[in-house]
Amino acid sequence: MFRTQITRLGLVLCLAAGTAAQAQTAATAYAGPVAVVVSIAVPAGLPRAKVEALFQQQAPGFKLLPGLKQKYFTVTDDGRRAGGIYLWTDAVAARAFFSDAWKAQVVAAYGSPAELSWFDAPLVIQGQAGMP
Repeated sequence: MFRTQITRLGLVLCLAAGTAAQAQTAATAYAGPVAVVVSIAVPAGLPRAKVEALFQQQAPGFKLLPGLKQKYFTVTDDGRRAGGIYLWTDAVAARAFFSDAWKAQVVAAYGSPAELSWFDAPLVIQGQAGMP
């Protein structure tokens, strides 16, 4: 019985190691642009106009971020969530920005954590209308 448990444990460890290696390979294989969508709950009672004014205040600092190609400041139509859509040169630049310190600052400022969704962006185009 003990030998069977060891064999099963070995199989589980091998499968886990294989899965971890595949995930690491997948994570390091792509080196192109990445898009990150950020969503943060807006504190109750904070008017949309104030949220947009905060965007205006923060905007100049984003122009200086290494690796940031574009950032769209976003607010849901009901004003309950705000955040942004970021396009980065690569995941290294994005992860440098979205650090644990950044996450802590978001919680301190808004009272709740940010939700981040990460996407590889292997093809980026600009539409006929161009940038605003």
